[in-house]
Amino acid sequence: MRLCLVLSVLINILPYSILTDQKLLNDYIRHYEDLQYDVTELNNQHLRAKRSADKSIQLKFSALGRKFHLDLYPSDSVFAHDHKSRQSDGKESHVDTSFIYDGKIRGVPEGSVHGAVLGGLFQGVMVVSQDEIYFIEPASRYFRGHDPPTHAHSVIYREKDMNLDPYRHKRDTVGHHGSCGLDKYKEWMTASAQPASNDGIDAHDDVTMDNIYSRDSNTEFNRHKRAPVSCYSKPARTCNLYLRADPVLFNETRNRLGSVAAANNEIMALFSTYVFAINQIYKNTKFETFFPATTLQTPCFEGINFRILRTTIMTDESLKCNTNLRTSALSFCNPNIDVSNFLNLNSLENHDEFCLAFVFTYRDFSGGTLGLAWVGSPSGAADGVCERYKTIREQGRTVQKSLYTGIVTLINYARRVPPRVSHLTFAHEVGHNFGSPHDSGSICAPGGDAGNYIMYPSATKGNLRNNELFSECSRDNITRVLNAVVNQINGKVNCFTDSDAAFCGNGIQEEGEECDCGYRDDCTDQCCNSRDNLNHKRGCTLKVDGTGHKVQCRYSQIHWWGVMLIAVGAVVVMGVFIKVCSVNTPSENPKHKKIRKQNDKKRGPVKNPGPYYITGKNNPREGKDRPRDYRNTRNVEMGNI
Repeated sequence: MRLCLVLSVLINILPYSILTDQKLLNDYIRHYEDLQYDVTELNNQHLRAKRSADKSIQLKFSALGRKFHLDLYPSDSVFAHDHKSRQSDGKESHVDTSFIYDGKIRGVPEGSVHGAVLGGLFQGVMVVSQDEIYFIEPASRYFRGHDPPTHAHSVIYREKDMNLDPYRHKRDTVGHHGSCGLDKYKEWMTASAQPASNDGIDAHDDVTMDNIYSRDSNTEFNRHKRAPVSCYSKPARTCNLYLRADPVLFNETRNRLGSVAAANNEIMALFSTYVFAINQIYKNTKFETFFPATTLQTPCFEGINFRILRTTIMTDESLKCNTNLRTSALSFCNPNIDVSNFLNLNSLENHDEFCLAFVFTYRDFSGGTLGLAWVGSPSGAADGVCERYKTIREQGRTVQKSLYTGIVTLINYARRVPPRVSHLTFAHEVGHNFGSPHDSGSICAPGGDAGNYIMYPSATKGNLRNNELFSECSRDNITRVLNAVVNQINGKVNCFTDSDAAFCGNGIQEEGEECDCGYRDDCTDQCCNSRDNLNHKRGCTLKVDGTGHKVQCRYSQIHWWGVMLIAVGAVVVMGVFIKVCSVNTPSENPKHKKIRKQNDKKRGPVKNPGPYYITGKNNPREGKDRPRDYRNTRNVEMGNI
């Protein structure tokens, strides 16, 4: 057994640390580079942006064989406008999140950036394309307790240089086959999700679709597909989150940074990147399902997104950990809690103001578990998204719980988990809340070159095509839960709220979008990338020509022939208008002779016109009419010619 473990470690490590020129950071990150730039300059830009009308800042650097020029601006895509936070002082208030930025990469029209500027250091993610994602982190996260082999303040690495599941062999030896704890605690969680009184609602008719997606049953199943109706994309598609950090995570962050304020800001930045990451996954997923053959239409949901409504940073002081009080909150002070009891602590509190409630920690749970969450159900069970604080049966007694909760830890086998692993773990656990069990079967857990999907029990590789997608099984199960919640079936409550963020795919160009032509089947704009375009470009962006410049299309460029017809028609209409409508308006002066009507016979010019006269009574200096040269006269009364 020991020999197998040694060989497994050698197979995972040798190809990157010895056989190649890779620079190993830890078990997760097989190659990185030092990153150095002017920290003072970036911090000064950030401070100026807080005071000035121009909130944008810039960051330039070179790393991993390419140059980066980032244009950053304060983010408004993650925190709700009425977000409040209870930080280490225990007081709830509005907090400054101006250090959190969204941005673009110069020369990469499809790219995006999200991160934070803390103490002059940028930490975050840069998305060049689906296959090229970069992460920047402070070097202090990886070189604590000893002198780092570099004087650089930051490290940068690519997703493709990561191994997101380096400890699979360790879990296998103890019988844990996944980094999610659901399989181990499934029986307990299912039993704990039964309400004490379901008012006639059958809580046991929940049917998940993971068992029908095999190659043997897929052919028969496809016979019952029904075309989906127009997807539900009303404004009420936002899930409001309550995110908390426990005292263990706060203490680790404060000890590393040496400041309470710095710890508070870094934890808020972590929350922001987690929600940004899952928004990129859920907003771009079209949730559909297939009902039995008697059903003519199937539900469809798109544009599901998340925003942070409340945050809490728990500390030893705010929880009074050093007192003898016995409260459920005090239990968070205990450093020795297994993952199921830790989830239970989060569930004992009333979170009815929120769609989901998660706690983040820095506890090294046994078996390599990174997260755990309750699995939603379309039936009358009391767990999942938008559920309420309910009385449930548990071990022969009744207790009140919020079973729309989850937990995520940032450490695994004594190693800090990189952000990318935490992002996918968070997306995975939220998927459980939304109703998806683990993927299984040859269709929904295919492996191979495309990789496994988000809801696979173990952490995915991360950079394969399927790793950021939901399988057919997951989309089917999640759609059933969303349908029950939105339509309030089986006693469900719809807690989704209006979104104040732009949604790519609704055909309306909103803030942050260069264009919006909807989905591929509906898009008629030749210059706009549809939401689900075949080129795998970011949706709602202008297409790029061969020179790398965005195509600035206009209606006149696409339909030039129509514009020409409109112009010719306008000329004809104006000509007719002038011909028909240009008739003199009669004067109100009774001494004016009547004007000639349009149908009067035309007369030619008079060859020898007589002299023009000025009436004597209009000229006080003249007693009678006398001729005067018409070129030297004014106030001439002219007759018809």
